[in-house]
Amino acid sequence: EDAISKALAVGDGYLAAASMMTSAGHIGSGHDEWVLANLRQSIEILSDLGSRHGLGHALYYHGAVTQDLGLGAATDDLSEAAEILAEVGDLPCSARSGARAIRSHIDEGRLEAARVELTAAAHRLLLFDREVQAGIPAQALRLALAEGDLFAAARFLGSVERNRVGASPGEMARFREEVEGGLH
Repeated sequence: EDAISKALAVGDGYLAAASMMTSAGHIGSGHDEWVLANLRQSIEILSDLGSRHGLGHALYYHGAVTQDLGLGAATDDLSEAAEILAEVGDLPCSARSGARAIRSHIDEGRLEAARVELTAAAHRLLLFDREVQAGIPAQALRLALAEGDLFAAARFLGSVERNRVGASPGEMARFREEVEGGLH
């Protein structure tokens, strides 16, 4: 709070927005509304300043926090963040945003939109051989299961288990159970 107010007092929008984004680490500490307000304000500030890279990060944090708190769809923020961050060359952060956007689409039951986002994310990342780091196979696995394509899910399951990126151990056990149960 102190860093935010001091940065705003001296008119340093970049520092204020950066401080606001770091408040995302306080989610779950009883200050969720304050964090969300900070993130919305950081989006406004960085948009006004024309900082595409900063705006991409602010959109990512807002979308991720909204998603983690279960406050509804964060897909638009996450998809926009993925596009902006790829555009400015920040592929690891673009990948994280894209992977979260895919999951958000799947959670909303928008499987065609998830497939479009998955294709876009994979295309951006395959150019730079970053698909495993991004957790894209885990999102492809989720999409295949949601669509009922057990054979595709089985193919992605091996990649996700081997690389251990994009899914928790509990999710992995559930994915394995779904795939094995469906194939027998």
